[in-house]
Amino acid sequence: MNEEQAVLDFFTKQENLPLGLSVAEQMDQIREQMNNRFWRELLQRLNALIVEYVLPWQAAATEDKNAPDSLAGLHCIPRVEQPLYLRPMVEQQYLGGAWRILFRPDVERRALS
Repeated sequence: MNEEQAVLDFFTKQENLPLGLSVAEQMDQIREQMNNRFWRELLQRLNALIVEYVLPWQAAATEDKNAPDSLAGLHCIPRVEQPLYLRPMVEQQYLGGAWRILFRPDVERRALS
C-alpha cells in the first residue's frame, strides 16, 4: 500500500472524518496565505521595476471576485488618466482541473475627474 492510499484510508474511517475536515480547512487557509504572499511579493518586485525603469504605469493587485480576501493576480494602469486603455494583467484561474497563470490585456474604462 502506498503512502497516499494509507492517508486516504485513514481519513475515510468514520471516526476520522472530523479530523479530515479540520485538516482540509487548515490546508485551504494555508493555500490562500501562500497564494496572497506570492501576489504581494510579485507586486513589490513589479513596483521596483516600474520605479527603476521610470515606466508610466501603476501596478495593483487584483482581488478574486468570489473571495474578496484572496488575491487573484496583478494589473497595471497608466499613470496618465485616459478614458479607455488596455491594461496588462496576469492572473490565476482554475481551468480544466488545474490552476493556471494567464497573461492577457484587458480593456478598461475609467471616468475622468
